[in-house]
Amino acid sequence: MDDILMALLANGFFLYLTYGYYKLLWKRHPYRRPYYVLAWGMIWIILNVSSYLFFTQKGILEITAMIGITTLLTILVIIQHILERIIVVKKEMQQQLTNQQVLYYTKQYQEIAHSQEETRRQRHELKNSYLALEVMAKQGDLQGIQTFITKALHRLDNGKMIAHTGNFTVDAVVNYKLRVAKKLGIRVNCNLNIPTELLVSDVILCGILGNALDNAIDACRYLPRTERYIKINMSIEKKNLFLQVTNAFDGIVKTDRNGNLVTRKEEVAQHGFGYQTMKRLLQDNNGTMDQVWDEREFTLRVVLYHVL
Repeated sequence: MDDILMALLANGFFLYLTYGYYKLLWKRHPYRRPYYVLAWGMIWIILNVSSYLFFTQKGILEITAMIGITTLLTILVIIQHILERIIVVKKEMQQQLTNQQVLYYTKQYQEIAHSQEETRRQRHELKNSYLALEVMAKQGDLQGIQTFITKALHRLDNGKMIAHTGNFTVDAVVNYKLRVAKKLGIRVNCNLNIPTELLVSDVILCGILGNALDNAIDACRYLPRTERYIKINMSIEKKNLFLQVTNAFDGIVKTDRNGNLVTRKEEVAQHGFGYQTMKRLLQDNNGTMDQVWDEREFTLRVVLYHVL
């Protein structure tokens, strides 16, 4: 009777773990369900064979069976805990990317609204501007005309968005990040040649593009303002999206023992996740990434496949 009770307890705990794994994996990876069923069936057989040996054998076989049962169930519990933690981390990363996306979109809408308001204001003042120029021209005031035109061009430049591809996500991220770059005295060169619609999640685009530009901007901070620059190129080739971000930097690169880039900032716990985030996004969404650098320039290359 005790043997039957112990077997029921072991199988009951196994069923409890089965329910936990079902919630973690079954709905997330539908194409792998046959493999899950096969693996889980084999584990169940091993568990019951070990239980049988434990109840029917004596000596070394009994001890081995007990160790096997305990080890098997312990490993399953540990793996379940690890999977739960991975899912929590992924949810946190997804929420962070979503928050960044909302911020980019909000700033983009604000810039669009500001640009439209500026355009309306300039149209309203256009007639008076022409009249002022006419008066200065009649008076031969060339210096006044030049000053007037310089101020007008400056106002137009401040109201102009850097990126205007028509792809709202790309425009939002690039405009927001490169406005920050210009405030830091970083020269910006953009060549964006992409369609308005891409078969890739907006969250993925925000995460990859935003982190790439963040890293480039941070690298420029270590240089004098006169040496700072960022070049960004985006294009479509054979239905694949190519992104290249090149920035000036001081030639200092920190890596871990595996060759992965790590942050140079002192608060390591709060920084240095940009490349890890991009790698994870690309691994999960059919993309690749590589970096090259020399003593003066750092280049990040990203490819997202089959975006059209």
